[in-house]
Amino acid sequence: MSKDKSKKETVRAITKESFEEIIDGLKDYRGDKDKAVMALAERYKDGEQKGLNTKAAKMCLQVERMSPVDRAAFLREFDKYRKWMKLDAQTGLRLGDDDEAGEEARPN
Repeated sequence: MSKDKSKKETVRAITKESFEEIIDGLKDYRGDKDKAVMALAERYKDGEQKGLNTKAAKMCLQVERMSPVDRAAFLREFDKYRKWMKLDAQTGLRLGDDDEAGEEARPN
């Protein structure tokens, strides 16, 4: 078995401390959007005007492209990281019902 193949087959859990260190490093090195992303910006802007949460949509598209195994692993870890970072929905906010939010429920 090659070294590359064995790396793909091994799933390792990350500690909270390592996660925070990596995330902090990634935040420091965010780059500018390239031309391909800029070409999509107009499309997302149109969707946003219709009520699309573009950040959530982009994440969904990224998750959709994953293999079933990678998707399951990602979602499991994402839920753990959300808990660690206390990113659950805030209470007391009225944003409208899922799938039935009318225009009045969306901020301008």
